[in-house]
Amino acid sequence: MIDLNSDLIMIIVKLILAGGLMFFLYKDARARDYSWFMWTFIPIIAILTPGFGSSVFTLILIFLMYLFTRPKGVL
Repeated sequence: MIDLNSDLIMIIVKLILAGGLMFFLYKDARARDYSWFMWTFIPIIAILTPGFGSSVFTLILIFLMYLFTRPKGVL
């Protein structure tokens, strides 16, 4: 039987992690004028991935992709 409490807690944790990444990406990409809309909503993919480990891995990949592709330089 599926435990609804653990599923609900997992969804809340995923939302908090994705929300934190979305906030960071929005602030940084908006300051750099670098397609902030796309980078803000990409972490939604992590919420839809099954399992906690795969969601964290997806968030890390999104963060690393952003760091490697964003415009370089100091704000």
